[in-house]
Amino acid sequence: MILFTNFLPCLGLLSKRNREGTFDKCHFILTTDVVKYARLPPLTSKTATVDMEIQLEESAYRSIPLDTVSIMPVEEEDYADCVKRERAFRFMSKVKSFVLRAKTVELMEEWVEGMGMAATAFRSEKKV
Repeated sequence: MILFTNFLPCLGLLSKRNREGTFDKCHFILTTDVVKYARLPPLTSKTATVDMEIQLEESAYRSIPLDTVSIMPVEEEDYADCVKRERAFRFMSKVKSFVLRAKTVELMEEWVEGMGMAATAFRSEKKV
């Protein structure tokens, strides 16, 4: 098992762009081998804050293995609003790909760094 000491957060809220192009608040959990996420129920979504403790059923979460995950910047054609675009990034994998947006630029940078480090560490651990 890999212990991560240099990245945060391990869990928290991000907005995920859905098929219609609007954003849903989702709870994300970053582990040593997967990224899990679950869409928040409508009432929780309206009142949820970044530091709020979220409790959802385990069955509500979808899991994406880290071995195929890559994190990319969001291009202008993907996201017209330049103010919100600076808080967004593209999450790509063989399982699922989507655009994510954090509440602040700092949170976005932490998630990008954390997901990138976790994916790299997981892939190198798998090779051994």
